[in-house]
Amino acid sequence: MILIGLCTRPAKLVSQTRRLAQHIQRHSLSFEAKREGFTQTRETKSHSPPLRLAHGALQQRRKRMTTSIRSAADGEASSLWADVLKAYDHAEQVGASSKTDTMTELVTDESTRVQFVVRVASKLKDKPKGPPKRAGKPKEWRNPFLPYEEDLFVRQLCSGEHVLLLNKFNVVPHHLLVVTADFQEQTDPLNAGDFECVWEVLAGMPGMGGLAFFNCGDASGHSQPHKHVQVVPLPLDEDQEKPSPFHDLIMAGPPGVPFKMPGIEFEHSCIQLPEQGVTGEFLQDAYSTLMPGVTNVSDSYNMVMTRDWMMLVPRRQERSSSGVVAVNALGFAGTLLVRSSDEVTEVREQGPMAILKEVGVPLAK
Repeated sequence: MILIGLCTRPAKLVSQTRRLAQHIQRHSLSFEAKREGFTQTRETKSHSPPLRLAHGALQQRRKRMTTSIRSAADGEASSLWADVLKAYDHAEQVGASSKTDTMTELVTDESTRVQFVVRVASKLKDKPKGPPKRAGKPKEWRNPFLPYEEDLFVRQLCSGEHVLLLNKFNVVPHHLLVVTADFQEQTDPLNAGDFECVWEVLAGMPGMGGLAFFNCGDASGHSQPHKHVQVVPLPLDEDQEKPSPFHDLIMAGPPGVPFKMPGIEFEHSCIQLPEQGVTGEFLQDAYSTLMPGVTNVSDSYNMVMTRDWMMLVPRRQERSSSGVVAVNALGFAGTLLVRSSDEVTEVREQGPMAILKEVGVPLAK
């Protein structure tokens, strides 16, 4: 759930697609072709392991899954999370943020046995509506991020290039927004600066860390045209022992190279991330490597990322064919937000993966 605003105008699609293609041409790389030089550079500078992780390293990572995998214990990371907690408590006290109470149900997809987290926010359906709008000139849209509400401010990121804000309307506690300080289009590609700031937040989150997600394009589930990446804490459900429903499937894949999860019938591309040496430039390279699988089939896509992996998914529509279930990037992390028990029934009967296949792009056979 996110602040409601204007969607990107369809007339911009041509220029947006051109910018995206130029971006990919500049930054896309083949991990196979550049791994040798990339590894040598990292070994020279920091003695970090190469992008391709050994099986033993992956096993060690899984054993440490329930602890802080990155640097959340160091001073800067601890400071960031302390700022989040302080800002969240303040925003609640002054009424600057609004949390929607939900009930959580676990729905197992019969085709894949992946257990989805379905949040039921019935009050969203019964929320009182305002008075009818008067006929005449439409109300001018105001960018909620420029200027942002001071009561939602957490801290500056990356020397002030981005700001970390609380989501004004949140379904889970400590829902964060990494927002560009100056206006940039939500349809612009993510760059190294964006990823550096997002990684700063993920590295500063305790326990299992966080899940960053980006909605791009009219069919992606995005509602604000000002560029922002959202971050929620993991696990997605406090009763689950793993960070997210897709975690095991992705971590079972080949390390260090793009791949598709077996048995998943919508287009997507994943890559595991190394435990050390991750920078904004590294993440941008990984993103650019996955991007052709998106731009070849759609102008809209979702990006989902944890401290362990990144996934991109092209989109063709925002809602299920019935029009009932709306899906943003969190759906492809394994969690859906619905408004009633009837909608939960639809998710159970149709199957979560079937819904994702509808709103995504069916895998070519």
